[in-house]
Formats: sequence, C-alpha cells, structure tokens
Amino acid sequence: MQWNKGRYNVKGSALKNLKTFFNNEQPGGKGFDFWTTGSETEKVEAIQSSLWYDVALYYKSIEAVSAELKIDIHPQIERIAGFALENDLNGIYKMIMKLEGPVKVLAASIQNVKNYFDFVTISIHKNEVGVLTFTSSMPEEFVDYHIPADKGAMTGILKVCGYKVDDYNVLLVMKRAEKSFYTVELKYSKT
Repeated sequence: MQWNKGRYNVKGSALKNLKTFFNNEQPGGKGFDFWTTGSETEKVEAIQSSLWYDVALYYKSIEAVSAELKIDIHPQIERIAGFALENDLNGIYKMIMKLEGPVKVLAASIQNVKNYFDFVTISIHKNEVGVLTFTSSMPEEFVDYHIPADKGAMTGILKVCGYKVDDYNVLLVMKRAEKSFYTVELKYSKT
C-alpha cells in the first residue's frame, strides 16, 4: 500500500509509533498492515520517519480497529498518543525531562506537535507547577481525535517527569471548518 502526502499530514515517526503500537497490541489478533490496508496479504510500504504522509490513513486505521472491535475510539487514541510519546523517548531524554521538571518540559514539548502533525497549532496560556492551560487549533475534522490525543501525550510527558494528571478539563470547544480550536486546563501533581 502506497502512502501519499495529502492536504493534512502526519510525520512518518508518528506512523511508525502507530505501527509499533498495533503490532505489539495485536487488536483482534491482527497487526498494523491489516488495520491499515484491510487485507491479510497487502503490506504497507516502508515508512520513513522524516517524511510526511496523509493523516487520513493514520486515523482510518484507528477507526477500523474501533469499529471492528466495537470499542470507543477516544480512549484508544489517548493510549496510542501516550505510547507514542514514551516510545519516542530514549533514556537520555527521560533523564533530562526528570531533571528539568514539568514546566520546562511541557513548554518545549507542546511546541513539538508540529513535528508530528502539520495542521495543529498549540499556544500556552498558563504554565506553572501543577497547572497548564493551552489552546489547540486545527481543522474541524480533527478536533475529536486530538482532544484525547493531547490528554494521552500530556499524561506520557508528565509520567516521564515523575508527575501524574489529576484533572484534564476541556474548557471550550469551537468548531468552525478550518479554524476550530479547544482550550484545556490540565492539573497535575507529583506521583
């Protein structure tokens, strides 16, 4: 199966994380190639971390698993995002994150979302120990995917820093075609 660049794109490293997640979890006894192609025999082309690929195929795979297994897609997206974040971090990054603490790490890592999805912009409103408030903007069709994805990513970031999410409160959701956004207040504490 060929992956092409589309209007909205995901970086190959995010696809590799999804592949690792599906191949490890084996939802329904099947791995990434099946959930992406819908076929027992068709294989996905080699994914290059540095390239951009159409994000529609990324979400199509997650939707296929959710529909087939009759599971809610939102907790699944949250788990995948948390897994992806932890999977991308090697030992040295984890050590630095623990030493730097959540305020610096959250400020730096939130801006890195552009390294994975070319259609998302996040701005931070408040970032102090125990509280983070941010707004994510993107096209309307991705809002319902990215609210749980952000929660999973924040949970993973905080876990690496030695903290836990106490509350993830979506304060506002505004869906308007190309310029949709949501604002989240995240409260956390030391584990």
